[in-house]
Amino acid sequence: MVKPKKKPFTEALESVLVNIWGGNKDYLDERLLKNTRRALVEIRGIYRFRGDLPGRFPSTIQFRLKENRAGYIAAFVQRHAYLTYAHLKMIERVDSSMIPRPESKNGELVVTTLGAGSAIEMYGLCFFYNEEAKILQRLRLNLIEKENA
Repeated sequence: MVKPKKKPFTEALESVLVNIWGGNKDYLDERLLKNTRRALVEIRGIYRFRGDLPGRFPSTIQFRLKENRAGYIAAFVQRHAYLTYAHLKMIERVDSSMIPRPESKNGELVVTTLGAGSAIEMYGLCFFYNEEAKILQRLRLNLIEKENA
């Protein structure tokens, strides 16, 4: 089996943003970068002002819109997902048997989180498991959230 080349964490997120925008390349071109920066400002404004400036920033985020998904990923994934990835790497160095392994039959891993907002950390989990070899084929998430939205 040929080992895949190592990909920096930020480069892995770049391909996710390209997929959201529907780009036909595997990297962010100037147009996609501008769109992502604009979306990033919008998402940070929504969180910062929380409906205090209704004409400028809405009080809720419509994630069905691709610009909101891209802005959210650009604003928060690297910071939050990397923390998950770094913790898993630290545990792996100390005692790799502590890291749950996907089922060998279908490569499925089941993860339960308290608070659906933590789903963003799952990017880090996926990156950890698929960094060396594609051992994670399917991720089943059980997200427990007290808010209906």
